[in-house]
Amino acid sequence: MKPIHFTSIVALSLFQSALACSWIPIPFCETSNARPAEVVLSGKIVHVDMDGIDLEVIDVLRGVESRDTIRIWDGTDFDCNGLFSMAASDLGGLNDSIIVVMPLITAVENTWDVLGDYRRPDYFGHNTELSINNGVVIGYITGHASSPVGEMPYPDLLALWNDGTGLCSGMSVEGMAQAPPFVAHLVHSMLNLTIRSDVGSTSTIRIHAANGQELVAVNGVPGTTLIDLSGYAVGMYQVVLVQQDGTRSSTRVMKL
Repeated sequence: MKPIHFTSIVALSLFQSALACSWIPIPFCETSNARPAEVVLSGKIVHVDMDGIDLEVIDVLRGVESRDTIRIWDGTDFDCNGLFSMAASDLGGLNDSIIVVMPLITAVENTWDVLGDYRRPDYFGHNTELSINNGVVIGYITGHASSPVGEMPYPDLLALWNDGTGLCSGMSVEGMAQAPPFVAHLVHSMLNLTIRSDVGSTSTIRIHAANGQELVAVNGVPGTTLIDLSGYAVGMYQVVLVQQDGTRSSTRVMKL
């Protein structure tokens, strides 16, 4: 009986180990909900080395971070039916833009750790980062695994985030169906504006630099308008729609 008993224990252990290393993917919004103490921000990767990456901050979505550039160090690799890398460089390559939820380093785990910097977030079963490509956020943002939301203009994500509590609570499939008066997409250096048909033809579109300086003012007619921003520097721009009755709606676009 002992050999049979021992075999049963081994089989049970292997079964439990397999269960421990399987999961149903959790989207970015739900991941950020589950980690309210962690900072969420968007940024551009400006340096990659063997121990981590440097991220130039674009927007702080949650938490407090005043630095222009932050450091994300590699985490601690772990084994779960195979080695899982915790290299920060897996978040993206040089010049890639990402949104990431990540923990502050408050205790040293590895020789390269620096207190007050950030560590690669634990992604086991969770989606901790999204990529930004030509102004569009790509990744498992929210929704059920059977019908995920996997793509969204970056300004729309910011607007939905800010409509909630900062924890993605305003970001639902139903909420995305409520269209704002206009949508702005920046593809390379060309700003594509789509204004709803019920917006008055005497409206004005104004584009401001990050310092508040007004750069462009054009008639905001319903339909699609293209504005060339190739003559302006890389950075964040605010697009404001001012309707005839004084109602103002705004969003931001990021020129990479």
